[in-house]
Amino acid sequence: MGPTTRPLQPRTGDAERVATVAAVAEARAGEFTYDVALSFGGEQRTYIEKVAAALRRRGIRPFYDDYEKAALWGKDLYEHLDWVYQKAARYCVLFASEAYAKKVWTTHERRSAQARALQSADEYVLPVRFDDTEIPGLRPTIAHVEGASKTPAQLAKLISEKLGPRVRE
Repeated sequence: MGPTTRPLQPRTGDAERVATVAAVAEARAGEFTYDVALSFGGEQRTYIEKVAAALRRRGIRPFYDDYEKAALWGKDLYEHLDWVYQKAARYCVLFASEAYAKKVWTTHERRSAQARALQSADEYVLPVRFDDTEIPGLRPTIAHVEGASKTPAQLAKLISEKLGPRVRE
């Protein structure tokens, strides 16, 4: 005699667990000050400015220094940028280039982002490459986007897709 089959019945408390998991997932989108932190060398500012504007038009909250001038005024930037790139954003979009690799502030941003990535089970640093310059700690096995092959609007759309649906209060 074979095993009997019966329709699966939800166990007591399953609905509550599903609701709790859904609520946690919804809250995650709102737990960060920024959806993405943009880390770049000044040589790419014109491109990044267009990316940041396209992100805002999509309702995405980027950390882009020009949008934060008043908030940054008077702050200890070493500490504040460490907080931004390590804790305040859901993802860090790192715009890798020869100029990026040579700058002190981008090194600080990258190290803060990498500290977060080390502690995270999920991807955090999303590289966009403008050239083949080696960036310390950014492994060649990490999937990246070629900056030269995407318009700022296309990159903003890709970032939006990566973020997925977001819940705003």
